[in-house]
Amino acid sequence: KIYEGKSNGLVNQGNTCYLNTMLQCLFNIHDLNKYFLANFEIQYDVNYTKNYRFILKYYQLLHDVIILPVGVGAQGVPVVPKYICDNLSNCKNKKQEDMAEYFDEILNKLDELLSYEIVVKDNPLYHGTTTTNDMIIRESNRKILTGHNFKYSIIKNLFERYEASILKVRSSGKYLRHTSQIDSIIKIPIKGNSVKLCLDEYYKLEQLENKIHETNNSSPMIEVNKQLVITKLPRYMIIQLQRFINSNATGISKIISDVNIDEEINMKT
Repeated sequence: KIYEGKSNGLVNQGNTCYLNTMLQCLFNIHDLNKYFLANFEIQYDVNYTKNYRFILKYYQLLHDVIILPVGVGAQGVPVVPKYICDNLSNCKNKKQEDMAEYFDEILNKLDELLSYEIVVKDNPLYHGTTTTNDMIIRESNRKILTGHNFKYSIIKNLFERYEASILKVRSSGKYLRHTSQIDSIIKIPIKGNSVKLCLDEYYKLEQLENKIHETNNSSPMIEVNKQLVITKLPRYMIIQLQRFINSNATGISKIISDVNIDEEINMKT
């Protein structure tokens, strides 16, 4: 039984609060927990890979946090994510860090283990296509061609966000071009006293200082505006407020400003 809404805490191993925060964030995404617990199979093979060993430890940690009754840790069985910490890149030094890179690393490890191929077969009920799991086809929101397979990923299904970087001519507002990217976590600087204000600052219209060619290197130079736009929201959007700034002059410094967490954020504005 999963104790939804309740979980045990994690022991800080010295400057690992960022890591514990990231793990608790993942452990409280119940769609991921249920899928992971239903599809992860414990293998009793001494030759299993390092990545599988990592996910096995993640599974055991998840069990201790969300399945054991709340308070067990406080009664002499502390939940310590030592193996996770020791086997994430650059985590062994236990320096204060932002959690985004570790979040991406764990998602990539989970994705590698949990993704699997979906076989598409002929079926007139689905316009010529179907799959071993029709629900996955409906949820995947992608065009499937008869005779082609694709890899289903619960990680992409839950976290994948589509963004576009749009350029417009400053004088007329005419659309010029855009580039697209896919990401699983928004990393935004702290430039406001609430999450919404930080998002507004991150996605606001920006005036580029340098002129660019309108079409090619022989076309006139023009002034342009640039703006990031989310074109597809994920089911779960992870936002990381960047509390550490790396400067050549001062090294790594921490931003200690308070940031209010909005109960609701309208992502259409």
